[in-house]
Amino acid sequence: QFAQPLAATFQLRPVCETVLAMAFNFNESLIQPLLSLLPLDDVASPVVVMDPQQERLMLVVGGRNRSWGLDKLAESICKVLQDSDPIHQQMLTPGELVDLLESEFFPAWVRSSTNWSMLSKPAGQPINTAPPADGRWIWQGIPGLWWTPDTIAEPENWCPDQLLKNGQVTPIPSPPSTVPIHLLDKIKSLFAADSFGGDVRE
Repeated sequence: QFAQPLAATFQLRPVCETVLAMAFNFNESLIQPLLSLLPLDDVASPVVVMDPQQERLMLVVGGRNRSWGLDKLAESICKVLQDSDPIHQQMLTPGELVDLLESEFFPAWVRSSTNWSMLSKPAGQPINTAPPADGRWIWQGIPGLWWTPDTIAEPENWCPDQLLKNGQVTPIPSPPSTVPIHLLDKIKSLFAADSFGGDVRE
């Protein structure tokens, strides 16, 4: 026994009261202004789905169904999208969001794609940075990641990772050649189960 827990702290994240769901005709030039407008917190947890093939732009964001809350946000979104009228606009409870995911609001690939790659933003860029290439994308506002079912070339300064290929989880990618693998292996060995109580000196 190496440690004895004396206390624990649990962090409870609030669940949003209402979810705003909207869909618009796709316009690539308006993606960055839209992302910059959406609130970034655990309650809002915005998600944006881009599908240029179907010419659709969809988003869901949590909040409160008040004149100063989601109503005002919906009005601001329409203005940012050059006063475009939404194809779809609906206020939902968090429980009803599950039914929305199974409906035709989202394209089928969101639910059924067997290929998924994740991209994290370039260092120093805000988490609501637009994606580096054309294609089908999902933006997960918290923690700020882009997901795509498409095969993409490795974009400069972005950190891509293909997590699922043909329905199979892919191996963890090797670190860059500049990473001191030998040092990492030694650090890893210190925390191996058979190292505790032993004599690790290499």
